[in-house]
Amino acid sequence: MPRTLSGTSLSALLAQQTDEPFIVLLTIEGIDNTWYLTNNSVDTIVPLGETYLQMPFDIILPDNVDGKSPQSTLSIDNVSRMLIDELRTYKTPLVVTIQVVRAKDPTDVLASWENFKMRQVSYNAMTVQGQLSRDIFINELVGIIMTGGIFGGLFYQ
Repeated sequence: MPRTLSGTSLSALLAQQTDEPFIVLLTIEGIDNTWYLTNNSVDTIVPLGETYLQMPFDIILPDNVDGKSPQSTLSIDNVSRMLIDELRTYKTPLVVTIQVVRAKDPTDVLASWENFKMRQVSYNAMTVQGQLSRDIFINELVGIIMTGGIFGGLFYQ
């Protein structure tokens, strides 16, 4: 699935050196709390009306393969005690949204992956790791018309 990028974003993406860094925004939604995290080196940013806290994380972005459920891996470092306490009490997976924006225009979302479920979570005092996956539902009805040509035994005695 191709993405449309502005000329500025495309130039920044293809340049050997640029002053247009890309920032990954991470939203983790629980039942009671929502965390807004960024991998930016600045302390906090407010791109989309929410304050995103700087917290180092590694993420393997999902691929865009048709017919396959997107998979992603997330590892958050220097986690707060609140997030770990929340993970201990959850019976359902946390919902994660990943967004990519430019530092100079953080309101323009260049890419977004929504409604990921964080499963297979492991954590210790410093790191939370989990697998992000999203269920794909088929919107088309799949079926076979039962005719005498295909199912001869049903129609002949």
